[in-house]
Amino acid sequence: MIFSSVSWLNNESVKYSRQVYNIFDLLGDLGGVTEVIMITFGFFLFSLSEHSFHMTAIKKLFFVRTRDETMFGTAKTSRVRFLDKDLIPSDTP
Repeated sequence: MIFSSVSWLNNESVKYSRQVYNIFDLLGDLGGVTEVIMITFGFFLFSLSEHSFHMTAIKKLFFVRTRDETMFGTAKTSRVRFLDKDLIPSDTP
């Protein structure tokens, strides 16, 4: 006998599976999906919140209370008074 071979079948098996690495897995590895979403919204909403802060601060800094209704006349009436005084010649010397 030159060659002899004996084979047995085994009940154990190994199953390999493959999962695709997608963009959400990448975001999770880089720092988490929630942090990326928060940074994105923060980037877009920063200018809006900054403008709102400036408007509120200016409003509080330049708030004036007075009982005199003629102190802060509208621009139209102030311009008319300016024109009446300076551009229209008066009859008296």
